[in-house]
Amino acid sequence: MEWLFSPWGEITVFPTVPAVVDQLSPTDEKGRYQGLLNALISFGKAVGPAIGGMIIEGLSYRPLFIACAGALILVVVVASIILEQTKKLVTEY
Repeated sequence: MEWLFSPWGEITVFPTVPAVVDQLSPTDEKGRYQGLLNALISFGKAVGPAIGGMIIEGLSYRPLFIACAGALILVVVVASIILEQTKKLVTEY
């Protein structure tokens, strides 16, 4: 049954993020921001499993899930704060 739910995150996020970056970036900078986005996504896919494997090997699965949940909460809080503070400065192109 896992196979039914696992792709939904990728199906909804991967088309959305480049579209948002395209909408918020100036016309002459679109390529730069799309390239940075793809580089960061690739970096996460390359480094994430290695770090996760080291945490599992050194500790166990439970600390890995706690660290991932903590990182997710931290990212949501920081992104929310940044978005609230910079909402007035956003220009859609």
